Amino acid sequence: MTVNREYKSHMFIMVFQDKGKLLEIYNAVSGRHYEEVSLELKVDILNINIGHNKELLEAYRTLGEYAEYVSRVRRYAKEMPIGEAVERTIEECIRENILREFLEKNRAEANAVSIYEYNEEEHMRMEREDAFADGLQEGVRRERINTERERLRAEEEKRRAEEEKLRADQAEAEVLRLKKELAEISRKQMI
Repeated sequence: MTVNREYKSHMFIMVFQDKGKLLEIYNAVSGRHYEEVSLELKVDILNINIGHNKELLEAYRTLGEYAEYVSRVRRYAKEMPIGEAVERTIEECIRENILREFLEKNRAEANAVSIYEYNEEEHMRMEREDAFADGLQEGVRRERINTERERLRAEEEKRRAEEEKLRADQAEAEVLRLKKELAEISRKQMI
C-alpha cells in the first residue's frame, strides 16, 4: 500500500509550523548554524522515511521522531483499522517521548489529520481497485462478445463448407449418373 503524501505533508506542516523548528531543520540539512530566522528558499527533496537519510534523522531529533511516527502509523494500519493505528501510535509516542510535547498539545488535530489523510489514501486505492475491476469486467464482456462472434463465424464457415461439399457430392453423383447414361446410350447405339 502506498502512503498518501498529503498525509505526511499535513503532519509535517503541523509539527514544523514553528519558525524556530524550521530553522533547526534548515541548519540540520545545510550543516550551518544560523542564530536568527532569515531563510533563503531553496528546496531539496529528501526521503525522511525510516531507513533513509539516517544521518539527517539522527542530527535532528524532531525530524527523526516525525519519521518514527509516520512509520508506526503505516505499520499498524496494515494490521488494524486506521483510527486504532493512529491512536496506538500517539499513545506509544507520548509514552516513549517521541513528539511528546507536540502530540500532547495537538493530539486531536494530529489524530484527525492522520485518519483523514490515511482514509483518503485508502479511498483512492479502493477507487483504483474498483476502476480496475470495472475495466476487467468490461474486458471479459468484450472477450465474450468476440468469442461469440468467432464461434458464429466458424459455424457459418462450417455450414458453407458442408453446403459446398453437399453440392460437390451432388455434382459428382450427377456426373456419375450422366456417365452411366452416356455409357448406356453408347452401348445401345453400338448394338
